[in-house]
Amino acid sequence: MELEGFEFEHADDESLSALLNDVFVGTGFADGAVLHKTLNPAELRTHGEIVVAKHNCEVVGLCMLVEPHSPVRQVAEHNEAEIHLLAVPSHMRRRGVGSALLRECVGRVANRGFRRVVLATQPMHSYAHGLYQLQGFRRNPARDWMRPGGGHYWVFERDLND
Repeated sequence: MELEGFEFEHADDESLSALLNDVFVGTGFADGAVLHKTLNPAELRTHGEIVVAKHNCEVVGLCMLVEPHSPVRQVAEHNEAEIHLLAVPSHMRRRGVGSALLRECVGRVANRGFRRVVLATQPMHSYAHGLYQLQGFRRNPARDWMRPGGGHYWVFERDLND
């Protein structure tokens, strides 16, 4: 059942850490050391804006907006912003949280005057690819990249002037 009435507001670090732990460590995508070092809310805030979705005061998802001058940007070029770490806990998936977060991020990017929003995702995340396409993102294989030491990433982009 799709939910409605999301709020996009600040959340405490404990709630954000719990969500990141559930989504990334709980699924085996990252280990606890990575969570503590690079995926903790204080560190994330130094690299971009954390966008938090709440429903009935519960944190139900988050993602990050990263501008092209950020040291953690992956593919953003001049006049593009990037979305990182779209995270929705398993019990909230397929309920509209990811779509709501993407719409909120696209709106914030457009309000800041960027012409495009981009994101990188791994090929195995086929459900996410469908979500991105439903939100107007198109895959651009010419921008795909590999992380040093492994990890292939597909790039999706959405022009905001269309």
